[in-house]
Amino acid sequence: MNIHPTALVDSAARIGEGAVIGPWCVIGPRAAIGQGCVIGPYAQVDWAEIGDGAQVGAKSIIGGDPQIYRWKSVDSWVKVGEGARVNEMTIVHRSMYEGGATEIGPRCYVMSQVHIGHDCALDEEVTVTTLAGLSGHVRVGPRAVIGGAAGVHQFVRIGEMAMVGGMSRIVQDVAPFFTVVGAPARAEGLNTYALKKYSIPPAERLELKRAYKTLARSGLSLAGAIEAIGRDQPARGSLLGGASERTWAVAKQLAFDEVVRDRCAIDRNKVALAVRSGLVQRLGQQRLADTALSLQQQRQAARIHPLGHLELFCDLGVGSQNVVQRRLLPVLGSKS
Repeated sequence: MNIHPTALVDSAARIGEGAVIGPWCVIGPRAAIGQGCVIGPYAQVDWAEIGDGAQVGAKSIIGGDPQIYRWKSVDSWVKVGEGARVNEMTIVHRSMYEGGATEIGPRCYVMSQVHIGHDCALDEEVTVTTLAGLSGHVRVGPRAVIGGAAGVHQFVRIGEMAMVGGMSRIVQDVAPFFTVVGAPARAEGLNTYALKKYSIPPAERLELKRAYKTLARSGLSLAGAIEAIGRDQPARGSLLGGASERTWAVAKQLAFDEVVRDRCAIDRNKVALAVRSGLVQRLGQQRLADTALSLQQQRQAARIHPLGHLELFCDLGVGSQNVVQRRLLPVLGSKS
């Protein structure tokens, strides 16, 4: 390992073979830095586990205390995956919970001056662009992209391969594969660039396009759109094969609360959700029936998920489902 003479490295810190610690770095006693890591000048690392080959840019702070009023200090962590890159002047706060962790997945690319709040979880290969801010408890699916200066509200879920446009205000969950932009953000289409880049087959891209039109452009509420997709999918689902174990694991990671399994019944043939109360759109503080929604309100409600948690319906069979049923519908439900 190569430690600059001006770096302050606590004797209790664990530094892997081949790691490079730049000038004026501060490495605390609870830091574990993997093999081949590069820590840039003036960076601070404590309460953190940095995976092999990861990079931390100059003046970044990894493992700072969560920004919570009246927080009582507990042992909690930041975990940075192998090959991840956190660029200059970025701050990643550790978890607010005893034994908890804020997670940045393998091969993530976090650009300069980004804020990642406590208890966030970024899956693999997520890109977060300069000046973006993630409040606490945000979860981001694999290969999603968050544009520059975007602000993400606490507890929001951003799905697999989703694209958040620069300077967007994200206060609701973003569906997998969607492109959203604006303040507040609205769906503007599928992230077709990512679908092609990561070799999603043309047939599956077509299925996602059909599902997107139903969800975001039909004027139906979310409940009605899911039912419509469910009626349409079984005839074509068998053509596209089953879900891989990795795909199902990704869907599970996006789930916030699996207790919903005990309260929902699922028609596997139609992917129809029996509990309607958790799917009716909430606009402000009032629960409105579909017939009471104006066309404009219906379209706005259907563009992005309702504010709240994404739920995974784990009982859903995956043997012959297509990409819509495997990777889009499982995260569209929300509990009341």
